[in-house]
Amino acid sequence: MLSDFRTRIKYFKQEKIRRIVTSLFKVLVVTCIGTYVIAFAMKDNANNEWVKQVCREYVYGPKNVVALVVNKFVPGTMEVNSVLVPTPQNVAEMTAEEKSIRGLFDRYKKQAAIDEQLKKEYEAGGYTLDEPFLVVNPYGNSPLTALIMFDTEEDMLASIRVIGKSQEEDVSFDFEKQGYCKKHVIPVYGLYAEYENTVIISLSTRGGQKYSREVKIRTDSLPEDYKKINLITYHGKKSEDIASGFNFSHCSLDSRGMKFAFDKYGNIRWLFTDDSLFVGNNYMKGQCVYRTFGGFAFGDAIIVKESYLGKIEQLFYLPNGMHHDLFYTNDNTLLATTGYGESWMDSLLEIDVNNGNVINNVYYGDLLPRSRQIGLLHGDIRDWAHVNAVVEHQGDYISSSNFQSAVFKHSKDNHLRWILSDPQDYPMYWQQYMLHPIGDNFEYPYNQHAVEVLPDYDNNPDTVDILLFDNGSSRNDMNQWLQNEIKLNKVVEPPLYSRLVHYRINEKNMTVEQIWQYGKERPELFSCTRGDADLLVNGDILGVFNHERGSMDKIKEPYYYLDTVYCEVNRAGDIVWECYATNKATSNRYLDYRLSRNDIYNKENDYLDLFVETKNFVPDEILRKYGY
Repeated sequence: MLSDFRTRIKYFKQEKIRRIVTSLFKVLVVTCIGTYVIAFAMKDNANNEWVKQVCREYVYGPKNVVALVVNKFVPGTMEVNSVLVPTPQNVAEMTAEEKSIRGLFDRYKKQAAIDEQLKKEYEAGGYTLDEPFLVVNPYGNSPLTALIMFDTEEDMLASIRVIGKSQEEDVSFDFEKQGYCKKHVIPVYGLYAEYENTVIISLSTRGGQKYSREVKIRTDSLPEDYKKINLITYHGKKSEDIASGFNFSHCSLDSRGMKFAFDKYGNIRWLFTDDSLFVGNNYMKGQCVYRTFGGFAFGDAIIVKESYLGKIEQLFYLPNGMHHDLFYTNDNTLLATTGYGESWMDSLLEIDVNNGNVINNVYYGDLLPRSRQIGLLHGDIRDWAHVNAVVEHQGDYISSSNFQSAVFKHSKDNHLRWILSDPQDYPMYWQQYMLHPIGDNFEYPYNQHAVEVLPDYDNNPDTVDILLFDNGSSRNDMNQWLQNEIKLNKVVEPPLYSRLVHYRINEKNMTVEQIWQYGKERPELFSCTRGDADLLVNGDILGVFNHERGSMDKIKEPYYYLDTVYCEVNRAGDIVWECYATNKATSNRYLDYRLSRNDIYNKENDYLDLFVETKNFVPDEILRKYGY
């Protein structure tokens, strides 16, 4: 009896303990779940920032919660190894660069819903050529574009004509890449603002039958900032030879990264409503638009690939900012000029566009002497190179360093090939790479921009022809004889001038020859900074000169930009086309970086897959940093 009683007492004690443990476990589970729900709700909404951080760590990294609580009362006691990237507290507290990235991500987040709605409406409508599905500005940031979609009963080939205000301003294109098909997705580019545009869609069967339909598209007025842009065009004696295409600007009012295109008469025919960086852009010869949001020279930067409709197609991340140039190679990679740790504008990343991976990293400090600071324009030791252009050539890179006044070719694994530069102040090691001038009227470039490789005009495998914009800012400053004569009051300093220059480099003989230049005869176009030179499809050269007001010595006095002069010149030096771009606002400051002349329709962009998923290669921690 006593033994049974003791057994029962033991059983009741064990059962009581079991029930207590079970209850405690249930309470713990409910508490954890409840705490997680509360933390999830408060991680972005709590009034106290420390509470926000604790909640974020609880949701994403509980191991740091204890450290955060202990450090709240005894600072520095425990180390916090956060799995999170610090999140900007709210939009009001973000920097302008962070806001631009946040705005881009907001648009990216909304895009999937836009695509889904477009697809749903199109597939439900039974749209035909006579009654097509029409949407103006489908993605909300490209108001001079539209989308026309319809079905046909048999395979047909589509073409488009956007009627201009004169016949010369018509935009026409045959959608040969789309080919003969039954489902037609027609992007409409080149509309006028605040205008009832006439667009003609034509169809043809394989048997030769033709059909056409006139569509009227009414657009809104230009955004307020774009109304301040004043474009005055001049057509030379050979204006009938103007190269085709729209003029795509990189920046304009007050040096803002406003992206727009205008025709040869100065009519704006395409634009994005959101600003990006004024540099780090590539219009890809009309195929698409690459542009950059975020940090200039340092900080987070996002490269985005978009269609002219404004649809985001790809996103890439750069950790050390973006500046100046973005070049697309023949190997389907992007060359992006960026920074290197604490220094600025002295590195190059090569990015695989198929996966967003960085496949090569070049530090220009391994190629050029950092201690060489010469001429009028040079920064502090952090901005010693100021690399502003990069292109590829036969598996190597050709880069331009503004503050070194040097154009140089180097391999992908950091071996110099040659340097085009005034040889002053280069240490002995670098003398072996200097190109030696030959021919008459040769002049070195100074503080140059926009180097590009030209076709092989002389059919010589040993030579490479390049085109660049020679700012000439340090031309007088680097002339020691001239500086001495000026100090002795024997001569007056001659005016500076900027040039479009064609050089021919013999890589075997290590020589350089000046083939052609334009601009020396027009010193009124001198551009202290920035500028562009592009070869056009008709053989003419397109130049960008920033006409300036005030002192050019920005170390001593402020300097100001007044306007930009775009010009198309032929090899005889005749002005074929010229445009004076000014700002109607009181500041009267219009400054462009580059200009690209492209046909807005081409065989590379005529097939538009609206419903393909965007390729986002931005790391998750960066997305979380900006609230995603």
